[in-house]
Amino acid sequence: MTTAEVGRPGPARRPDRPPSGSVRPPGRPRDARADGAIIEAALHTLATTGFTGLSMEAVAARAKVGKATLYRRWSTKDTLVADALATLVETAEPVDTGSLRDDLVAWLNTVRRHNLQTLSGRIMPRLLAEKDAHPELFETYRRRVMEPFRQQAVKVLARGIATGQLPADLDVDLVTDMLIGPVAYRQYTRGYNEVSGTRVGQVVDTVLEGILARPPSRPVVEAAAGDTAGDAADGGNETAVATAGVAAPGGDAGEDVI
Repeated sequence: MTTAEVGRPGPARRPDRPPSGSVRPPGRPRDARADGAIIEAALHTLATTGFTGLSMEAVAARAKVGKATLYRRWSTKDTLVADALATLVETAEPVDTGSLRDDLVAWLNTVRRHNLQTLSGRIMPRLLAEKDAHPELFETYRRRVMEPFRQQAVKVLARGIATGQLPADLDVDLVTDMLIGPVAYRQYTRGYNEVSGTRVGQVVDTVLEGILARPPSRPVVEAAAGDTAGDAADGGNETAVATAGVAAPGGDAGEDVI
């Protein structure tokens, strides 16, 4: 190092420079309120028009933002709707009253009210109608909204199995379908207000009565053997019936043998 270099100041430091990777892009900060308004507008528009009828212009108008603001955040309606659907989530735990029947009624009433009263519930039939054209959107909705509701039912039914109120071999997935099916079908075909709390109780009672009235399941091998024996017996009966109208030696044709 030369004498001239001694004491020479080094490059000036810039303490106000942010760490690498955290530099904000130029321009005004992103407004979280605008993001929320756009997402809400997208969901409302989706519930009203479906995905095919949704336009970026309509969303911007409902959100009361400029189209430039919208397009800076989402360049296509596909990405916008996908992000909007990703905000939908159902995480509530099912009630535990100690009564299997009451817990199922409470859960199914939650499903009924969700379909009737919430924006998320009104979106479902729109996405279902366009499922073949846009399966990825329906899958997002199914995963975020429908599956959590099903898991609530699974927990209630599992409690019933654990406490001995339900058979250990119960097909929980099938029973869940049997509970949701009548409510959803009636709401989607006759109107959301066409399912009352009384109807929900009737659905639960009918399903539970059917479960508790069924005979215990037989092992597959025994069932197969029983079916074979039954087939043989049925075959014998069919032979007797088929020959009932045949004249026996010395008898009249058509004589009532049985």
